[in-house]
Amino acid sequence: MEYSHRYHAYPTEEVAEELEHHLDVHRQLYNHVRWDYEQAPEDDKPSEYDQNDKLPEWKRKWPLFSELHSKAAQATVARFHRNLSNLRKKKEKGYNVGRLKRQAPSDYRSVTYNQSGFDLDEKRGHDKYAYVRFSKIGWVKIRSLL
Repeated sequence: MEYSHRYHAYPTEEVAEELEHHLDVHRQLYNHVRWDYEQAPEDDKPSEYDQNDKLPEWKRKWPLFSELHSKAAQATVARFHRNLSNLRKKKEKGYNVGRLKRQAPSDYRSVTYNQSGFDLDEKRGHDKYAYVRFSKIGWVKIRSLL
């Protein structure tokens, strides 16, 4: 089982704008991954691995995607394929399912950073807060929800 840690974030106004921008670019990447998947022939749908291989090409074609940290972009591709897998499992159990929809800005509210792309500094502040630096975004003050 995967656990997600949740924190209150207290970004500066400048960093908050950058976070919103990156969230929107991840949403656009998710929608592009979905579009690319749907455009493929039914008997030759791209795997998560195939679409991760396309990321460098997409970054050259649409420079906006190169603003994202590579591991976070790969996690966005994985998110689409995980959602697709969950949909298939529900269908196999007899649920009436549709298909994955395009993500509107209000529907896409989180990004995954795994392995790299962030640094945690618990000693930076002398208060009950810690600080995390997201690659290509900046430092954010955080406090655990626990």
